[in-house]
Amino acid sequence: MFTSVGSTLNTFFPQIRDYPDAVCQGNNSLADLNNPAANQGGGGCYAPNPTVDFSLALRPRYFLNRRWQLRGGISFLYEFTNGDFTTSRNEPRFTDPFVQLWYHGIPVFGGIKMWVAPTLSAPLSPESRARTVIATPGLLLQFARGFEHVLGGDLAIIANVTFSHPFYQYTTPEVRTPYRDAVTGQPYNPQCYGGGTGCAGQLSGFTNVANVLSWSLILTQEWGHFSPGLFYSMSHQFSYAATNVDGVNTSQNNQNVRTSSTFFAWVDYNINAWLTAEVGYSVSRFNILDGDGTYGNPIWAPRFDTRVYTQAVFTLDKLYDALFNGANSGGGIIRVQNFTRPTPFARF
Repeated sequence: MFTSVGSTLNTFFPQIRDYPDAVCQGNNSLADLNNPAANQGGGGCYAPNPTVDFSLALRPRYFLNRRWQLRGGISFLYEFTNGDFTTSRNEPRFTDPFVQLWYHGIPVFGGIKMWVAPTLSAPLSPESRARTVIATPGLLLQFARGFEHVLGGDLAIIANVTFSHPFYQYTTPEVRTPYRDAVTGQPYNPQCYGGGTGCAGQLSGFTNVANVLSWSLILTQEWGHFSPGLFYSMSHQFSYAATNVDGVNTSQNNQNVRTSSTFFAWVDYNINAWLTAEVGYSVSRFNILDGDGTYGNPIWAPRFDTRVYTQAVFTLDKLYDALFNGANSGGGIIRVQNFTRPTPFARF
């Protein structure tokens, strides 16, 4: 079980909220940089409102036998502020629950351990329901290599590659409450707020994502009770093509590939066999490009979701042993031992 409290940096440093939107909007003139009306949080950047939120994640795992392991997970989210992740203030939300069947029988080759797992998630989150998701099957490959006696500790390198193909009721998403045309009074065509797997970028008209290819790389170092780490992931989302309609002009530069990235840096402290404490820093970009078409900074993006957080990890079976059996062995950091890396929003 993972419990986290996180906050965007602009909550503590209000001057970050005044970061010019010119780069985000693709405006390059000094007039745009100095025009407050042009800098109101649009253009594909994370909006400027401060955010403080809480998450609770469950990640049960059960070995069916020596080679097959069943994993699952779901997260609960709650925002204390009136930020920009939701359209309702203080809205309690759940992420999509998932189940995975991990195969542990692949032989070690060259010191590299490999796992493979079919995955399946259900559409419980508001984003997935807005995109009319029916179910999302996928396939995950994981590789891990450990190195002992590195800088006086132990180093682990873990890499993941995942492919998924969501099934939808419609290839064009919906909104919770459709907007109405000011002249005719008729509602607009239902559309989700975004072009990715989430719902950022309001009423963009983007189609749903047909296939998602994502990868990640984790480096963790252990020095006794301390364990710092780095995480970087990238998601490549391939959307459905828009339907050609006679008499309707279409763009000659359709952007059917959308790429997002996530960066984490953290320090864990293993208090005992069942409790690990963590402090960390993260940056989530729903677009790796800035508004001017250049690649953005993956580890510093104050107008995207740039935050600090604290997290506690409870290993429930070890806690049970400590309470009822007097056991206090095993220890270790659950994420390193099981080669996975949950986050405050359980994105990977």
